[in-house]
Amino acid sequence: MTPKQLLVTMLLIAALGYAGFFYTSSSSSSSATSSPKVAVLTPTTETKVTPKTEALKEDNPSADPTAPGILKGVVKYDGDPPEPKIKTIPPGTEGCHANVADESLVVDKATRGLKWAIIRIMGVEPKDAPPTPAKPYQIDQKGCAFSPHVVIVPPNTDLGILNPDKVLHNIHTLPYDSNDPPQNIAAQGPIVYKAKWLKEPDLIEIKCDIHGWMKGLIVCHAPRYCAVTGTDGTFEIKHLAPGVYKVNVFHESFGNYMMKETIDIEIKPGATTDLGELKFAPKK
Repeated sequence: MTPKQLLVTMLLIAALGYAGFFYTSSSSSSSATSSPKVAVLTPTTETKVTPKTEALKEDNPSADPTAPGILKGVVKYDGDPPEPKIKTIPPGTEGCHANVADESLVVDKATRGLKWAIIRIMGVEPKDAPPTPAKPYQIDQKGCAFSPHVVIVPPNTDLGILNPDKVLHNIHTLPYDSNDPPQNIAAQGPIVYKAKWLKEPDLIEIKCDIHGWMKGLIVCHAPRYCAVTGTDGTFEIKHLAPGVYKVNVFHESFGNYMMKETIDIEIKPGATTDLGELKFAPKK
């Protein structure tokens, strides 16, 4: 091979190597910018969620830096919606309905929205007293079912316990987040029992020891930093001061009676932070 032929061969090899490197780099860059997946919350994996923030409009430079923001999102069931469960009440239970809907897992067939998911902003305490509610904080036991299934009560606030049934009920508490001793509050007749035994923020399962199908949840938390999803799984927490927060998502039907994830979010002045879809996946 002449020196000229050798030079041409070396230049050709170098050109092919450069082209291969460029192709590999382009492929890597393309895969790194793939669109993010929807967050799926499972009992065994930690999920990182990247919230989307609708920033302030650039044509509004005089926006108040202390203007409150909004947190919103939707909690969904990751799978085919299960059929609603109905509890058949034993005959002879005076005052109880013949059948009671099991509200521990309620999934909207059209949207797969997960009802009764609890969203809490953790570690934040309001500096002022809680606002006067439109109606007293209370939980009813009419028809041998807790209503509402999930009730939010601020710490150190009276909780009304109603029992218009003609049978004895009791509220037996099982705290999730604290070591507080369980309470067992019996109630018979159309009475209201008021108690300030909810001292600290907590998540509490309640049940009736007399009627085993009666279950619900008490969320002891400042209502302005908490929300419960509706039928379609959506939630919204308004009037949040700008800052960085930790958000806890909970649903009673996942894991060992509970499923919790903590998500770091930032609320910007006057903006809406959207967590998007948070999906709870059943154990396989």
